[in-house]
Amino acid sequence: MQMLGVTSEALQTYDLERRPVTAAIVLANRGDGPDKVLDVVAARAPNGFKRIEDVLTKDELESTAASYKKTAGMDIDGLNNRPSIIPPPNPS
Repeated sequence: MQMLGVTSEALQTYDLERRPVTAAIVLANRGDGPDKVLDVVAARAPNGFKRIEDVLTKDELESTAASYKKTAGMDIDGLNNRPSIIPPPNPS
């Protein structure tokens, strides 16, 4: 049984839309991605720490998270401005 909307054209369109996004995420992860925070913390506090706020500012944490969310397509503006993947109901 074929699912509604699943055609070779739909799959090709999906692939063309998702491949660049997926490639950007893979490249970001190869460049350290979200683990960048771990590297900064290790450099700044090689002997450990009690509170993350003693090592990183709130702005640094938020900026790193925001950058990765944008790359992954999970930022608020990106999500709100992207068209829905669910087609509107058929007004029949």
